[in-house]
Amino acid sequence: MSTVDRPMTDVDHAFRQIVVGIDVLEGRMARAPERRGTDDLLLTSLAFSLERLARETAPSIADPAQRAELALAAARIRAVIDELGAREAPVLDAPSPEELEVDAELVAVPPPEPRWTAGRIRRICGLALLGMGVVLALFLVYEFTFTGFRESRSQRALLPVFEQRLATGTFGDPTAPVPNGPVALLQIPSIGVHQIVVQGSSPSDLKQGPGHMPGSPLPGEFGNSVILGHNRLYGGPFGGIDSLHKGDTIIAVTGQGRFRYDVEKVITVAPGDKDVIGAALESRLTLVTSQSPTSSDRVAVIAKLHGDPVAVPQRPQAFAGSDQRGTSGDASGLLLAIIWSALLAGTIAVAVRLHAVWPRAAAHLVTTPVMLLLLWLIFQSLDLLLPGTM
Repeated sequence: MSTVDRPMTDVDHAFRQIVVGIDVLEGRMARAPERRGTDDLLLTSLAFSLERLARETAPSIADPAQRAELALAAARIRAVIDELGAREAPVLDAPSPEELEVDAELVAVPPPEPRWTAGRIRRICGLALLGMGVVLALFLVYEFTFTGFRESRSQRALLPVFEQRLATGTFGDPTAPVPNGPVALLQIPSIGVHQIVVQGSSPSDLKQGPGHMPGSPLPGEFGNSVILGHNRLYGGPFGGIDSLHKGDTIIAVTGQGRFRYDVEKVITVAPGDKDVIGAALESRLTLVTSQSPTSSDRVAVIAKLHGDPVAVPQRPQAFAGSDQRGTSGDASGLLLAIIWSALLAGTIAVAVRLHAVWPRAAAHLVTTPVMLLLLWLIFQSLDLLLPGTM
């Protein structure tokens, strides 16, 4: 039987194989019914092999008479197959009659469709682009909605701490280092700003609210007091400072008192321009934020203290690093995003397999929470990459 199954290239040899096989088939079929039995399974396998050999041999025959003889042989084989089917003999891996139907010319069956067709590749690419679009939309919702809730919650938690510090007078010494946590209350009536200012202007500090840049004096003291804040994300506390005009009032409350500043100008600071966060020989307040998500320019509001400064700061020297200037994010977020994305891709692959073998509800119950958690971690990692004042 293995000889019959082997693809043949010599037409005469194939003919002999077919003729001998038909004789064996018809001879076994003529046996008494009581002598049949498990032989029918072997006969079925032999019949299908002979029919396949005839189908493979047909395209190589040019002689019409020989093709007619082969067509007759194929009809005899089909008759044996039909009789075996009528006996209800078990047939393993037998193709359907529609798949095995051969016309009088024994036209070869076309090869199976390749697994990776252009249509399938387009569908996969389309699904991938759709998934990326959904993830991007969810990330934007995370940045412009959830981060605002997070900043608002931080502000509510900071307010009672700041009030307690004011009551106990624990931070009013211009010679002592500025403590972490809330250090000032900033009010801009014309644009509705009422924010607790924290010490530090790193991206993590600015997630709580506006941040006082280390190394600069506190509001009310002599020098250039610099406060940075988000423009659009995390509640966008400084989103409206570019609409301030000369003469608008800014109020700052610290442990040393309540101070009023008058806006002198609103400017745009491009990369390479003279920075506005350096030291100054006057008492002023500088508010800084990003101009837009697609620009590296910054918006700065410069306001002059109304009256005399309360003190000249004599604190230990402190320097603001590049992460404290609001122009860059945390580069470690990229590595974390890659790691979580790889885990999410693996989880999706496992989910596809589970959906194929498990009930749909059970597969969703196991895989959906894991994918949502990994998606949340990806969003947090990408958030680290964004500039602190965006």
